[in-house]
Amino acid sequence: MVQSVARAIEILRVLGGAARGAGVTEVAERIGVAKPTAHALLRTLEAGQLVAQDHETGKYRLGPALLELGNAYLETHELRVRSVAWADGLANRTNEAVWVGVLSADHVLVVHHAFRPEGPCRSSRSAR
Repeated sequence: MVQSVARAIEILRVLGGAARGAGVTEVAERIGVAKPTAHALLRTLEAGQLVAQDHETGKYRLGPALLELGNAYLETHELRVRSVAWADGLANRTNEAVWVGVLSADHVLVVHHAFRPEGPCRSSRSAR
């Protein structure tokens, strides 16, 4: 196992669980490294747009490249490819949102979400 890659993965997981981001000190403590090491890893991840720094708070959060990678994964996932037309059709017939997911360890990974055709809230349309 490559230690720097393992640490980068740990950082991404820390930031994935931190709704408001995390600072260098918190990241260093959570992954068990010195602050300069955490800072160097964060700056490297930031250069690849895997993390982004909030310039007002100085905290780091997950970056836009992760969304691109996640979407690329979803596009190659066979279940998603096969379920798109089925889920969209079901959403149209039932006027309900449809979620297609797969079990991944102890959680469900959503691979497709077909939105409710009338939008998320029926009452707001009828109130107009």
